[in-house]
Amino acid sequence: MPRRRGAGLACAAAMALLALQGCSTLVRLAPAEYTDAPNRKGTAMIHTRDGRVYELPDVAVDSSRFVGRVDVMRNIVTRDGHLDAVEDVETVRIPFSDVVRVEMRRANLLGTVAALGVGVGLVYMLAKALGPASTDTTGTTPPNPLPTGWHRR
Repeated sequence: MPRRRGAGLACAAAMALLALQGCSTLVRLAPAEYTDAPNRKGTAMIHTRDGRVYELPDVAVDSSRFVGRVDVMRNIVTRDGHLDAVEDVETVRIPFSDVVRVEMRRANLLGTVAALGVGVGLVYMLAKALGPASTDTTGTTPPNPLPTGWHRR
């Protein structure tokens, strides 16, 4: 019996994790819409000719290029000679001529709600299928064990 409940709980936990992560939609922008990217909500995924992919949460447009900030990990040698990794923020400027594709990622509330509904339905069906079978086949209720006039408190 505990194994069945564990499976149901694991399924419920997986669906909760899916809900917390949410669902997102990628919308591809045409080159004529590049200057409109800062006005759209979401993260810009910029693919360049040399195969790099930049994920810019706050993208801006400066005449004919995208401007954004990215996190960069750098290795430095400290005074005592140890190698240390340092996180830094760097501004990137990507000319439109180097861009192959731009996609905007934005949250999709309807998709998240649909995934949650399906998940809840699956957990319910799993719990029904793995739950204990009913042993009462007569359809009657058991008699009240307390004498008449007595009440439980």
